[in-house]
Amino acid sequence: MIRFNILKIFINANEAKPGGNIGAMLSPYLFSINMSDFCKRFNDQTKDFNINIIFPVKIYTDTIAKTYIFFLKPLYISMFFLFFFSFEKKISIIFLYDLILFCSQLYNLPLFSCALIIFSVLKKLKKKKSLFNLASFLLYKNI
Repeated sequence: MIRFNILKIFINANEAKPGGNIGAMLSPYLFSINMSDFCKRFNDQTKDFNINIIFPVKIYTDTIAKTYIFFLKPLYISMFFLFFFSFEKKISIIFLYDLILFCSQLYNLPLFSCALIIFSVLKKLKKKKSLFNLASFLLYKNI
């Protein structure tokens, strides 16, 4: 029998419930005792986020002691883009500014570095080239 398990899953913010897909997936690892505790702790940590944002979660379990610990990994910038493009068809300057500000606080980087990362992702996606040119012009003008 394997004593330690590592499980990597994606869960929507504030959507962990002991039943349904999450319960069926985690029940062999967390047992029924820890399932409701995990859901409560996960929902408490993600209560400030939108429900549709997906978090990567890493769960370490000890099957003999029936204990667990989990870590929420930092959100990926690409997940924000997927979340945004699933609801909106346009990119606005306000969204880009909010995304740059959030990433700079999350990764503890300067605004300029985060802006370069986000603009490079946008350029790779080849979405809204005119907005990319406008945003990069505004960014370099304020240096």
